[in-house]
Amino acid sequence: MKRKISFKEKKTKKPSIEDVFNKMEDHAEITYCGKGNGTTCQNCFEISWTEKDRGFGTYTFVQDMKGNWKINNECDGKAAIKRAMERLIDSLPLMDEPWKKELKK
Repeated sequence: MKRKISFKEKKTKKPSIEDVFNKMEDHAEITYCGKGNGTTCQNCFEISWTEKDRGFGTYTFVQDMKGNWKINNECDGKAAIKRAMERLIDSLPLMDEPWKKELKK
């Protein structure tokens, strides 16, 4: 019969939440939320992100019934949102790159 070994017996410490955040990779991805509920918003999409030494979260971009866009920013500033957007853009391939064709000529 196997005996469960505790962290104390292994002489290793339990990872803290800070340890977990420090090992996260920078990442962002987009999710389409759909047409909204028809009463408070028309459209919305979300960007889920992780950032090393910081944590994780979701920014929700919402278009209200008047057509104005707003961001549910989880109390983050625009600089943090821009970093997540930049990671998202950097992770995606471009579909139309005419300058590459011109360089080959």
